[in-house]
Amino acid sequence: MAIIETLSAISSVSAIWEKISAFRCTLINRDGILVAYRYELMSNYNLLKDVNFDALSDTKISSPEFRNLILCLQTQVASSILYDSNRENYKVFMDAIERIGIKIPLEEAKEETEENIDTLIKAMRFTVNKIEHLKRLVICASEGSALFNNLRLKVRVNNIFNSLKEISIALPKGD
Repeated sequence: MAIIETLSAISSVSAIWEKISAFRCTLINRDGILVAYRYELMSNYNLLKDVNFDALSDTKISSPEFRNLILCLQTQVASSILYDSNRENYKVFMDAIERIGIKIPLEEAKEETEENIDTLIKAMRFTVNKIEHLKRLVICASEGSALFNNLRLKVRVNNIFNSLKEISIALPKGD
């Protein structure tokens, strides 16, 4: 009988340990999408921080350097947050944002936290949409830019950079 009781006790301890472990993983991973987005954001921001914006004034959209620059910008995590079909990543991201009590110093968002979160989402959409648009343009213009209007690449890239900068200021620095 002692063996059955011992096995039962071990089984109970094991089940409790599994539940504690699962709960711990949930707590550790609950901000995973926020951490992943912060990494993507800072990668893009740091890349653009090193760009000579004055040189973009004379750059053609078909130049290999510009193409490589734009194709190095990433939007997978932000896109999955914003445009996920089942909105699961969006919900997890918003929960993480609410938990940390985000404060966004954007011009339009000096009122309530809800407006700040709304402005964050707008800034995220802006950067994703503009980066993806530039990616399509550089692919289309790889053989030349004669089909396209005069594109002010300096202004476009600078706007993306400024939006990334504002978002990076608002999000927590992380560990």
